[in-house]
Amino acid sequence: MEITSLIVGIVGAIASAYGAYLAINEAKKAKKSADKAEEMKNAIATEQNKISLGRLFNETKNCMRITIKLATSATPDKKTRGLNYQDSIGKIREFIDVLKENCHYLPEPKIKLVEKEYQNIETQLVGLAKENNQPKKYEIGDDIHKSMGEILKHIKPELDVKTFANKVYKT
Repeated sequence: MEITSLIVGIVGAIASAYGAYLAINEAKKAKKSADKAEEMKNAIATEQNKISLGRLFNETKNCMRITIKLATSATPDKKTRGLNYQDSIGKIREFIDVLKENCHYLPEPKIKLVEKEYQNIETQLVGLAKENNQPKKYEIGDDIHKSMGEILKHIKPELDVKTFANKVYKT
């Protein structure tokens, strides 16, 4: 009986060792699958970020087309024909709302810089709405347009291939 229990013990130990070996291999496969899934999730998030920043860049460019009309014209003494300040101010405010919703796609230091610029624009818009002096309106329009340029300056590099590739392939 001792030999039988010894053989059963040895066979049991071998079976346990083999089971442990299989469990370790399956755990390694599961870890690889989990890493791959995490990598794919990050790639999708990065692509979504790129798409959102692209939209924000386009919105910024479109708004700059509006703000350039508010800036000093070639003939600053004359009011630009067809320029509706209230309509322009409304469109800029809509852009700022979009910017507020989406600036979280930027890196943290750039968010603070963009927030500073759009807060400056919001302040300038109040002055623009109240101002009746055309040269002063142009001056305010210049400031708004410069702030829009600063915002664009912070968004554009995030879409460049080199900047984007560095984020995707960081280890």
